[in-house]
Amino acid sequence: MRTLLPLSTALRTLRLLVLFTAVGIGPVMSAQSFVNGNFESGSTGWTGCTLETGTAPTYGGTGTGRVAEVDAHFSTSPSDDRILCQSISGFTIGSVYRIDFDATRRGNNTPPDPVSVTMTMDDALNQTITRTGGYAMVPGYFYFTASLTTHAFFVKPNFQGPFGMVFDNLSLTLVSALPINLVYFNAEAESGGVRLRWSTATEQNNDHFTVQRSIDGLAFEDVLHVDGAGSSQLPLDYSAVDLSPIHGLAYYRLKQTDAYGMGTLLQVVSVQFSGARGHPLTVYPNPSVGGAAWLCTRNLDADVVVPLSITDQQGHIVLMKVITMRPGIPVDLTALVQLRPGSYTVTVPIAGATERVHLVVL
Repeated sequence: MRTLLPLSTALRTLRLLVLFTAVGIGPVMSAQSFVNGNFESGSTGWTGCTLETGTAPTYGGTGTGRVAEVDAHFSTSPSDDRILCQSISGFTIGSVYRIDFDATRRGNNTPPDPVSVTMTMDDALNQTITRTGGYAMVPGYFYFTASLTTHAFFVKPNFQGPFGMVFDNLSLTLVSALPINLVYFNAEAESGGVRLRWSTATEQNNDHFTVQRSIDGLAFEDVLHVDGAGSSQLPLDYSAVDLSPIHGLAYYRLKQTDAYGMGTLLQVVSVQFSGARGHPLTVYPNPSVGGAAWLCTRNLDADVVVPLSITDQQGHIVLMKVITMRPGIPVDLTALVQLRPGSYTVTVPIAGATERVHLVVL
């Protein structure tokens, strides 16, 4: 069984540097394409839009190339807005794509200045683009992870007025194919918790996994963080334990995040846990994002003085302290120790039982 340790900051930084350098200088992979992304064929491919195209001088630029303008035209109703829209098919769900474009404010002195628009690709992309000044094409790009095989692309104005933002040279590039090939993901109840196991056949720019938990299969919370292997063409096995499981039926979901920060939801499984709970510990919020992390335990009838220990994922003790726990009163862990980003196990022995809870600090 493969046991993964957190990567050091230096190693993680180096891996990202190598990745983005490769993206910048390596061969460009073909991907899904816009039809008439440079507007040289007028409105071809942009059916369904109230589209406005013309040569660059029409909007204050130079040259003979055609461009398209996005604006709110003359009324407050969006019915006469000039927008961009196109349905693009053939995406691979979970793959990372890059969209490139040139954009400028139209060259005139009519307000508003600056102008901004919103570029969307269904639920996979939602970005604001702002331009100011006169006509001067500036390139831009965004990354997104495909969530559908066919995405609806839109660019709509965020302002009122007939003089807006001009676009040219829209293109799509496949940056990273499916980040991982998941073989299986399962959950098994044990005496001390729920063990999660999964296996990958291949990994591409895989930064980390997040195991999420839910009581209804709808609303999930993060409970475990496991580092990925980066890029690998060999089968890899992973294992992690939820030491503070939900009593009864629970759902676990595996999420994968790549080196670009793009997350992909992979699979949901269910498990029935009926192990002894004693005085189960709870830490909230979990994950902790730069703020306080509070520890509490249920079913205390009176104050108890107990040794508290916190260990990191390598098993190193980062805190060992005797504390007093009171019924209904949480303990502020961040007042006791400063925890760096990573995974920790909080251990407290109570009434002859050793209780543990996993804490993730982001």
